[in-house]
Amino acid sequence: MYFAVDDFQIAALQAEIRSTMQAGHIDANWYALVDLAFDHERGNPLRWPHASEPVYRTAGMDAVSPTLLRLSLPASDAARMDLARLLRHCDGRPMLSFVHTELGMKALADAWQAITKVQAEDGQTFLLRFADTRVQGTLPGSLGSQSWQRLCRPLRAWYTIDRAARWQALPMPEPAPTGQGSIDPLGAQEPFCIDAQAFARMLDAAQPDVLIDAMSEQLPGVLPARHRAQVHALVTRACELACAHHLESLDDQLPLALLACVSDGALLRHPALPDLLAAYQPGAGTLSDSLMALLPATEGPA
Repeated sequence: MYFAVDDFQIAALQAEIRSTMQAGHIDANWYALVDLAFDHERGNPLRWPHASEPVYRTAGMDAVSPTLLRLSLPASDAARMDLARLLRHCDGRPMLSFVHTELGMKALADAWQAITKVQAEDGQTFLLRFADTRVQGTLPGSLGSQSWQRLCRPLRAWYTIDRAARWQALPMPEPAPTGQGSIDPLGAQEPFCIDAQAFARMLDAAQPDVLIDAMSEQLPGVLPARHRAQVHALVTRACELACAHHLESLDDQLPLALLACVSDGALLRHPALPDLLAAYQPGAGTLSDSLMALLPATEGPA
């Protein structure tokens, strides 16, 4: 499976992570948050020497659950080995982040039970893939401030490894005003509901990866093995341009995204592209040929 994330610079990341952890409050805990669904797909389970706690509590979901892993003390040699093990295992896959919290592992997993599933306004529910680092970076903007606050309430800090393999702090929300009591990090909570606008934002944020998955399945080998974060940036720009011209179907967005990648972004910079998209009738089925005509022959796919 193709993931639009760059490979880790393991030594540099390890040093950054240890530095951040050592600077954190000594009265709080650091845990790795690993999305085990990515191991399930490849059949290479992580062998972890310390305690762990799955977040999904449904029977049979342990193997694909976001899972908290206990880490050794940050300043110890054991912590260096823990991080090296994790980074090597997760390299090139969007499955590893770190949380800083006053809670124990089980208490944190308990606190997250009500947010593992999201309920949309139309009543449909879906799992919130908050341990997938491709999703994490979009959640503050997609969920809205109250829902993001609810997700982060048990945490002091949340650090992710972004698509470009950079160590990044996710923006922590402002604390809830005293006395509101709508979020109890340790107890039962109301269902985690989002409105139609938040649901639409989540779908929009996921669309570039949907297109990348389609490209990798339909044309294996067409996407580059290196600089994969740049692929996501190009496909995101293609999605934005398509939506601006009301091209919302996969069949219309896919050729634009594919040729944006094949041309290394040259198609998106072509001065005739906006007029071509404005004149195109969605669903007409001729968009690919029209786009190809904008590219030099040497830049088209084989």
